[in-house]
Amino acid sequence: MLEISNKTGERPSQVFNDFCTAFHISIANAFYKKQEMENEYLATIKKYPKDCLNLLCEMGGVVIMALQEKHRDFLGEIYMANDFGNDFAGQFFTPYNLALMMAKMLMCMNEKPEPTINEPACGSGVMIIAAHEVNPNIIAVCQDIDFLCFKMAYIQLSLLGVKAKIILGDSLALENKYELVTPALASAMVESSKNPNDRIIEYIRSLRSVEIIEEGKEEAQEIVEYIRSLRSVEISA
Repeated sequence: MLEISNKTGERPSQVFNDFCTAFHISIANAFYKKQEMENEYLATIKKYPKDCLNLLCEMGGVVIMALQEKHRDFLGEIYMANDFGNDFAGQFFTPYNLALMMAKMLMCMNEKPEPTINEPACGSGVMIIAAHEVNPNIIAVCQDIDFLCFKMAYIQLSLLGVKAKIILGDSLALENKYELVTPALASAMVESSKNPNDRIIEYIRSLRSVEIIEEGKEEAQEIVEYIRSLRSVEISA
């Protein structure tokens, strides 16, 4: 960040903010496909020369490798270490070890296979990251009033494969200015919206044992009835 700051004259905090803007849009717009997000991405990166853009890409690679190595609040650590936080807004991020201890205490009291968590002041997502380390099947709703925190949380939860919705807004005022879902949650939502019969047909297609076309409703129904007769799965009509 300092190298980019020295080359461009931008404050390190602004470089970090622009990095998070570009990175979170790169992830989200892979499936949202919104032109306004693409416009924001282009407006953010156009002020940086090519060598600085390469450095921003390297920063993204560092974040990915850090989170692949282990669960941690990597962006939150950078945010606090560089004093980017806002003391007047009460931004004092929870250390990861403490968040992990709290997650272990809470998860041991929840026996649901996919527990849901609501984090109304998520910061960079540290509590959800810790909960995901304890139980990778969690489904989370996270919210923060700060846009940079929103972006940090979205990046980290997306890279870690957490099924989560991140909301920008004041939780106490029930405010929702903007929201994004992570790729993991988007994928789960698409999968759950499919007809059970369609999922079975897709599975059979993947085995390449039969060939079914969309118009082949009777063939599809025959396959469904056959699988029902095996009693190996339960299918709703």
